[in-house]
Amino acid sequence: MNEIQRNFTRLVEEATGHQCVCELMFHPTRRWRFDYAIPAAQVAIEVEGGAYTQGRHTRGRGFEADMEKYNTAEAMGWHVLRVTPERLCAPVTIELVHRTVVNAMGEIPHLQEIEKAIKEMPKNIEKR
Repeated sequence: MNEIQRNFTRLVEEATGHQCVCELMFHPTRRWRFDYAIPAAQVAIEVEGGAYTQGRHTRGRGFEADMEKYNTAEAMGWHVLRVTPERLCAPVTIELVHRTVVNAMGEIPHLQEIEKAIKEMPKNIEKR
């Protein structure tokens, strides 16, 4: 794992509380891999290079192959986020990953604080 990969996985793990892995094979018969994935939430992050240089991801055949991969992943229950290399470790990307994981797992933000407040409420509150 290179420094960028280590930094991104660390940022995602700190933001989500879930393991983030690189190069996850997600399909049982195809050799497709996600650049990054949070398997517990079925959230994937794909880094789309060459956006401004007519790279593989933006040319006809490569674009169609990526669409097949992403659509198949969605049909399998994965949430696929796409980012450029320049924005991979940006706060906006980390926040997007966090929100997607929370939604995918059906978590309620700040649930622990809500549960604590309910427990601390007086037991003798009259019902109206």
